[in-house]
Amino acid sequence: MASASDMIKEMSLEELVALQKEVSQLITQKQADQKHKLAEQFKELAEKSGLELGGITWTEEEGEKAPKKSERKKKKYHPKYRNPENPEQTWTGLGMKPRWVRALLEQGKTMDDLLINKD
Repeated sequence: MASASDMIKEMSLEELVALQKEVSQLITQKQADQKHKLAEQFKELAEKSGLELGGITWTEEEGEKAPKKSERKKKKYHPKYRNPENPEQTWTGLGMKPRWVRALLEQGKTMDDLLINKD
């Protein structure tokens, strides 16, 4: 009797593609069956314990997914420093110092001199 591996090796490309589709569908069905069985077990355990499972979702499609990186709200940082010579140039204090900050520091100014709110 030939093994399954030997039988697969002798199949044509068309037969292999058809087998792949069939196997994929079987895997999907078995996963769905397993999820359903687990959900039933959870419900039974919850009922025995006197708990409710309201709000719990059983499939990834129904559950809330984390937002994609591009969908996340980006925190807006307000400028902390302003160029006294050109008030349009501001800096939040995050990241590398802009050229205008470095130039003013070289001229002897301090970071406190550049603060917007000197409270």
